[in-house]
Amino acid sequence: MTAVHETLTTRIGRVPALTARRARRTSGMQMASMMAMLSAMMTQAEACAAECMKYADMHEDCRMCAEVCRQCAMACSEMMASMSDSMA
Repeated sequence: MTAVHETLTTRIGRVPALTARRARRTSGMQMASMMAMLSAMMTQAEACAAECMKYADMHEDCRMCAEVCRQCAMACSEMMASMSDSMA
């Protein structure tokens, strides 16, 4: 595995944790800020999934990581669409 792979997989958990903490704070939440955080998390998850797929044939944990990251990116996309709908 490469340094890029290790960096992505070790950092991927930090972005969702921060986003979840921010989402739980209902007072003073700025929709634009939340959308930006979700977009960043989706981008990070997509990058991690792509990197993990490079090693999925050799390592089961990489295959599972790629799948979870894809699911995370889809959930972010769905949440952003839902938030956009509620703003309309």
